[in-house]
Formats: sequence, structure tokens, C-alpha cells
Amino acid sequence: MREPISNANQEALTPAVIFWSGLGTVVQVGLVVVGHYSNAVYSMWPTLLLLISTSFAAAYVIQVRRSAGDSAWHGGMVGGICAFLGVALATILADAPAMDLFTVTLTAIVTAALVGWVTFVVVCTV
Repeated sequence: MREPISNANQEALTPAVIFWSGLGTVVQVGLVVVGHYSNAVYSMWPTLLLLISTSFAAAYVIQVRRSAGDSAWHGGMVGGICAFLGVALATILADAPAMDLFTVTLTAIVTAALVGWVTFVVVCTV
């Protein structure tokens, strides 16, 4: 028997990925704008960007708790989307070289996937 569409929407992964990616992107935009005007924030920008991306990936995993593979896959997705949009804005503002769009985004994807997996293991075993 088919489930009602409302049940399917509540269990879909996409809304959670979009929510946490969107929320992380808002924070990333704030970071990039502040870093554009503040040398102290600008000098720590890549580290803060990765911290924000991984934090929102972990938040996604804590909310969804599907499986270790899902946590790594979608955690990386959340972190990568946040990082890509943040770095794209920094590149547009000429605060970051265009190559950072690739390198920092790839680093954020891998880091967020690892943090997603670790978060799942820690949350589900406690």
C-alpha cells in the first residue's frame, strides 16, 4: 500500500539537506562580508569557513540519523554547498582567488563527510 504524500515528504532527505545548506550559506555570507571589511576575520577565513561547513553538516546528521553512509554522503553535500557558495561570494568580492573555489570546496566536502560520519558514530552509540 502506498503511503500518503505527506508522509513521504516528511521522510525525504532533500528538505533537510536544503534547510541545513541554506542556513549554513547564510552564516557563510555573513562571514565573507565581515571578512571583506575586517583583516582579523579575513586572515582566518578558510579555517572559519571549514568550521561553519562542518558544524552544519554535523547538525544535519544529528537531525536525520539515517545511516553512517547517508551521514557521510549528505553531510559532505551540506558542507560542500555551504562552502561553494561562500567561496563564490569571496571570489566575486575579489577576496579569494578563483582556484579557492575548487580547493576549499573540495576540502570542505571531504571534511564535512568525515565529520558527518564521525558524528553519526558518536551520536548513535551514545
